[in-house]
Amino acid sequence: MELGNPQAISAADRKVEEHVKQKVRVQRAKHTKRRFVDRIRIKASGGHGGNGCASFFSESAMRKRPNGGHGGAGGNVTILADDRVQNLANATHHFKGGAGQNGMPNDAAGRRGKHCVVKVPCGTLVKRVKRFERENESGEFEIVDKLETVCDLDHPGAAFLAAIGGKPGLGNRILAGRTTSFGRLRKHMPETKGTGSPGTSQYYELELKTIADVGLVGYPNAGKSTLLSTLSRATPAIAPYPFTTLHPYVGIVEFPDTYRLSVADIPGLIEGAHRNVGLGHDFLRHIERTKILMYVVDTAGTEGRDPISDFRHLQHELELYAPDITTRPSLIIANKMDEAGAETNLHKLRKATDLAVLPVSALHKLDIDSIARTLRWMMENYAKLTKA
Repeated sequence: MELGNPQAISAADRKVEEHVKQKVRVQRAKHTKRRFVDRIRIKASGGHGGNGCASFFSESAMRKRPNGGHGGAGGNVTILADDRVQNLANATHHFKGGAGQNGMPNDAAGRRGKHCVVKVPCGTLVKRVKRFERENESGEFEIVDKLETVCDLDHPGAAFLAAIGGKPGLGNRILAGRTTSFGRLRKHMPETKGTGSPGTSQYYELELKTIADVGLVGYPNAGKSTLLSTLSRATPAIAPYPFTTLHPYVGIVEFPDTYRLSVADIPGLIEGAHRNVGLGHDFLRHIERTKILMYVVDTAGTEGRDPISDFRHLQHELELYAPDITTRPSLIIANKMDEAGAETNLHKLRKATDLAVLPVSALHKLDIDSIARTLRWMMENYAKLTKA
């Protein structure tokens, strides 16, 4: 390639640029295919306590004097909320604390077992699984699991002790100070040593409920994912077919003065979601922790839908799932205003509701700044009301 040839340089630059774009596309494809897990059942087992040692000094001056060291305690299992963890996909099904080391001669105690820390996303509910037998209608006994919520890990650093390590066995050194008749002690307890106990063991169900300031609610193909990617730096899957978003994405909206708020793209709902139709419960529970609801409707009705009916059905599904959800601060995003027929439907939508309606085009990034400003105003008012 000649350095003085601008066309040669331009062609080389284009080749490098295309190579970089291809790598980015591959990385995004891998990212979207990653498994998202928001519910998992695990077993937590504390480590076994180390055994105590039964030994005696061999020197003639201290012969028969016990000097066996104590064992080490077993390691605990702790569940810890970490804001760097996005979902429960990396969790295994059995977590064990390390076993304590056995005690050793010459009063040497064993090391404690290593603690096991299970890192989970913020917003994880920890439920204890209680298993019991129950007689069914046919007279047969069946095993039934009962779930009891024991902890809500709703902020970074929140922790729950899931299993306790076993107690260590005591070495026979503990007997050294109780008598001076070491010969008689050795005769009656020549090989006695304390045996370490096993740790506690318990089954738990971990359930993730996404924590975000704002929840995007809408039917499939309403444009929620495009809106989130425009508002924030999140990169959800975007395609012109229903259920492109199969799990929640959380994006961060940043302002010049360092103010930030989080927005969650909840997978598209369908009628009957409150009855778990279309995995409705798996999607709806991620809305429970949001402070503000943002309904996204296809104002143009590009798939033959009516935006007013869509909005009413969305509210109805939320009310049937949890009646108090729709009482939260809310607004409506009238998306796809660049399409034909959107302007007429916008006027009808504003007449049909008392909520604020913001007309935008997420695809063409029209009036997106007005959404960010409105959300910030709503969040600041929410903070004032909750403090009062």
